[in-house]
Amino acid sequence: MTNQRRRARNFLTAILILIAAPQLYASSLVCRFADEQGKLLRDVQAQLTPAGKEEHQFQKSDKKGEAIFRDLKPGAFELLAQLKGHVPLKWSVQFAGEQTLELTLMTQEGFERMDNEATDAINGREYSKAVAILDKLLKAYPLDAESHDHLARAYAGRGDEDKALAEAKEATQLDPKYSDSLLEIKRFLLVTRGEKALQNMDFPKAAEAFESLVKLAPQDAKAYYGSALAYGHQEKFQQALPAINKALELDPQNASYRQVKTVLEAHAAGQ
Repeated sequence: MTNQRRRARNFLTAILILIAAPQLYASSLVCRFADEQGKLLRDVQAQLTPAGKEEHQFQKSDKKGEAIFRDLKPGAFELLAQLKGHVPLKWSVQFAGEQTLELTLMTQEGFERMDNEATDAINGREYSKAVAILDKLLKAYPLDAESHDHLARAYAGRGDEDKALAEAKEATQLDPKYSDSLLEIKRFLLVTRGEKALQNMDFPKAAEAFESLVKLAPQDAKAYYGSALAYGHQEKFQQALPAINKALELDPQNASYRQVKTVLEAHAAGQ
């Protein structure tokens, strides 16, 4: 091959690469918006931002409910979508090329109705019902911290400890203000575990749960009361009596605590 032909071939290869490059490395993200009834939503204001950057792109959905972001390179993005009368949507996108997202933008009324139904179910101890409602909300709004917090409480009430803690941690990561709620859920789970162990006469397990609660919440009188009961049933009065005394120190007007102390002292004296 002559040098001239070789140069011509290399030039042609370079041109083909330049032509193909945008197709290989840049493509489109289609965001199709609908409400909870499946109605396509026009005029949704959509903002797409590369993760960790301030380079916003803006699009508005058309009559097909589509907002199209073009010439995107693969990477992580944050999507914010807003429409009057609807709950704003935040969505994390891991874009790899030519992708369509089917997104639900719920009406304010519809979201609040489902949220209230979930709260009522939790208050009424219908935990499985609450879980089902909140799963639907989080399918549409996976980054809603409050819904994750409510789901954590529903799982806790149902006794699904691992799921409850996972949801509570997710809520805290999304919004640090829910850190206190995470503590409450941990306390609730330990109390529930301890009380259930007492009912099943598994006193070592009950003692373990209430001792963990003491470490987590050292000002919680119920933690020491539970420990006193668990140790008392095992005739470990050297541990039971300090626990009930601490419970009374924190809640001196509690008649139940005083009665348990009297019983423990009588049994300790009889040993």
